[in-house]
Amino acid sequence: AVGSYMDKQEKALKEELSGSGVKVIREGDKLRLDIPAQLTFDINRSDIRSNLYPVFNDIAKVLRDYEKTMLVVAGHTDDTGPYQYNMNLSKQRADSVKQYLIAQNVQAIRIETQGYGPNYPIVPNSSETNRAQNRRVEIQIEPLISQ
Repeated sequence: AVGSYMDKQEKALKEELSGSGVKVIREGDKLRLDIPAQLTFDINRSDIRSNLYPVFNDIAKVLRDYEKTMLVVAGHTDDTGPYQYNMNLSKQRADSVKQYLIAQNVQAIRIETQGYGPNYPIVPNSSETNRAQNRRVEIQIEPLISQ
């Protein structure tokens, strides 16, 4: 039942986010939305760019329809600048996404945030192109399992 529920949510997210630049990735019974920070945030900023509001509105729409899931919003940065600054910035970015989703009527109790700074790069921070890929926000969507 959990797999079927997540299949339907995955399909809905892929339909809503088609052409947005957001990747919907299936990992077992979990979904991960990979949202490139260069689309979402200006460098050294944690406020969401207004051109991304429609994308987050689409994400929120699906999350409201599938409320038997919990969300972990994770912020990531590249490795330039002071470590603690990047840790704070990544958390602020995750919190901005959480607040936006709450404003779109996604229940706050379902959303947790994490700031990982430069700790989990997806590619080496060896070029500006790579650093841009590492500046991102991910939303992990996990099913609520009833005990």
